Amino acid sequence: MKSRVVLCAVLFWMFLALPAVSQEVADVRTYEVNRVSGDPPVIDGEYSDEEWQGAEWTGDFYATRHSFNDAALWGQVIEPEYRWKALYDDECFYFLMTAEMMYINPNGWSWPDVMETYLEEDDTGYGGWANGRCLDIEFFVSPNWPRLEAEGWWNDVGENPPAYHLCYFPLLPETDDAGNETWPGNFGVRGAEGPPFFHTGTSGTTALPGDWAPITDPAAAQELGELPLQLAALPHLIDGAVVGEDVVGVPALEIAVPYTALSFSALPEVELVEDVAYELEPLLMVPDENGDYIHAGDQWLFNVTCYMDGVVLEQTGLGLSNWNDMGEGGFHNAPRGILEFMEGQASLEGWMIY
Repeated sequence: MKSRVVLCAVLFWMFLALPAVSQEVADVRTYEVNRVSGDPPVIDGEYSDEEWQGAEWTGDFYATRHSFNDAALWGQVIEPEYRWKALYDDECFYFLMTAEMMYINPNGWSWPDVMETYLEEDDTGYGGWANGRCLDIEFFVSPNWPRLEAEGWWNDVGENPPAYHLCYFPLLPETDDAGNETWPGNFGVRGAEGPPFFHTGTSGTTALPGDWAPITDPAAAQELGELPLQLAALPHLIDGAVVGEDVVGVPALEIAVPYTALSFSALPEVELVEDVAYELEPLLMVPDENGDYIHAGDQWLFNVTCYMDGVVLEQTGLGLSNWNDMGEGGFHNAPRGILEFMEGQASLEGWMIY
C-alpha cells in the first residue's frame, strides 16, 4: 500500500516538472487589503460579512496550463466558486477562503500507518497528497515584493520567487460500518496541536536553513511575547446534497498570520548575521523603531492555488487551479498576484532588513 503513496508523490513532482505550454497570460491581479475597522475576525471557521467588514471577496480562479488539466480549459476561469478575502491590522494578516466541493474526501483513505508517519514528520495529516482526490488550499506569500524585484526576482512566468508556503486539506472523519470514527477529520480550531493539520515550508529559496515552522501553541508563543499562527476550518456541509450531482459542502478556511510568524521566531535555526541577512531580506519582516511591522502602501506577492476535488476532476478534467493566472510552468510559479495594504502613507524601508 505504501508503494501507492510513493507513486502518487512521484507523479505529483512529475506534474510540476512538465514542460511549459505557450499561451497568453492574464494580467497580474492586485488585491487591496483593508485595515480591520473594529475587532479582528475570530478564527473559528465561521464567518460573516460583519466580522469581515471591509474585506471584498475575490474569486474567478483560473485553470492552470498543466497536463493534469484538460487542455481546452487552460487559462479559463473555472466554474466551481473558489473565493477568498483578507484584512490586516498592526499584528496579523487575516485570510478567509471558501471552496465549493462536490466531494469531500475522508481522512484515513490513505491508510492510517502512513498518515501517522506524516503526522510525526510534518504535522500535515495528509489524506490529500497521498490519494489525489481531495481539494487542497495552498497560499504563497512574499512579504517584500519591491525588494525581490530589485534583486532580480521578476514576477514573471517560469520563475519561482522566494515565498512562505502553507497547505491545508479539507478532510472528513473516517468511519467504520458502525459509524464509529476510526481516523480524525481535518476540521476544527487549531490549538497547540491539530487537527486541523497543515503543512508549512518555503518555496523558491534555500536561504532558510530552519525552513518555516510558525508557532501554533498559544502558550509557547506567549512565552516568547508573541502571537501564535491561528488556523480553523469547518466543512459547511449542505443537507440533502448528492455527491456527483450537487455541491455537497463549502469548506471555509480562516487563518491569522502574525507578522512575527514571518520573522526569525518562526525560523529557529537561523541567526541574524551578516552573511545570511542579505539572502533573507526578501522574506523576513522586522519591526521599525516604533515596533511596527507593516504600513499602508506596502506590497506583498501572493497567490492561492488549489487541487480540485475528485468529482470535479472526473466530470470536467479540471485538476489544478489558482487565483492569479500563473501561465506557463509549475504549480508554484510566478506570476503571483499583488497584495496592496491600504490606508495612509508609508514605505517598506521602515520594517525590512537593509
